[in-house]
Amino acid sequence: GGADLRRVKKAAASTATIMAAIQDPRHLIFHGMSEAAQQLVAECMFEQQARAGQAVIKQGEYGDIVYVVESGSYEVYLEQAGDQPVASYKQADSFGELALMYSCARAATVKCVKPGLLWGLDRISYRKIVQAAHDSANNSLVAMLKACEPLKPLDSAQINALASTMQIVRCHRGQQLLRPGVPPEALYVLQSGQMSLKDGSKAGRALKPGDYFGEEALEGSGSFNLGAGGLSGSSQGLAVTAEHDCVLARITKESFNRHVGALQEIARAHFNERCLGSITELQPLSAAEKRHIAKLMQKVSHGPSAARPRAFPYRASPPRAHTLRR
Repeated sequence: GGADLRRVKKAAASTATIMAAIQDPRHLIFHGMSEAAQQLVAECMFEQQARAGQAVIKQGEYGDIVYVVESGSYEVYLEQAGDQPVASYKQADSFGELALMYSCARAATVKCVKPGLLWGLDRISYRKIVQAAHDSANNSLVAMLKACEPLKPLDSAQINALASTMQIVRCHRGQQLLRPGVPPEALYVLQSGQMSLKDGSKAGRALKPGDYFGEEALEGSGSFNLGAGGLSGSSQGLAVTAEHDCVLARITKESFNRHVGALQEIARAHFNERCLGSITELQPLSAAEKRHIAKLMQKVSHGPSAARPRAFPYRASPPRAHTLRR
């Protein structure tokens, strides 16, 4: 993504100033962006010289550019406050975010007091960067979800629906996300960073991007027994702690059922469909027909003393219409 964006060469000092502004938590327009997206914003910002006395933006006017200050000084004026400035901007500050985010009129006038250099980013470039970052993150998450063992029964449409509804969780170093004795309330997939998994006195192991935990929350029990990517059996006795700052994708059972469906039902139909696919007599059926039959099949249990179903030899006979009853 971002191949059609115009990048502007800058001095290292200018890039450092822009990155400081982008990473400042006060500037909400850049909040939550990945490092790659932040770097792309810095590369796409264009230079604008400001003269003393110039109104860089005017209250009430349409605006589609956000500015980062590299040098000079700037004062903020509100029509309702008269001729006295209500705030000022200096190096690494930014202004003009609201008009860019909400396509609204400028809320204030910003005048240059001391000549300086500004870096700007227009709305179209901003939205392209945000969309490219979203698409990249979503594609990465989809690939991780496809590799999760408990999600193997899901088809591509279900995986995509799941990826678009998962919450993004950020954990700081040392934060504990799973505690011993507390049942997990959601399935977590580690997207970036590293976490440690410890089981009482046993030696722990590291969780890397693509690993997951809390999978039994989707079933409401500890019945899973998974491979290397997840936790084997119940995770109620385990502790999961962030070794570095981490980003995870999270989904609860309620959200999973609402957007995708009950995992047990999906897994059962998937198993039935695979079994039907191995029956020679059913090969002429289409995939949709087999899927429909798989959903209608019911589980039947027989005790040790129950009579076994009788097996009849197969005899070719003229085609007849059959009706499958629930």
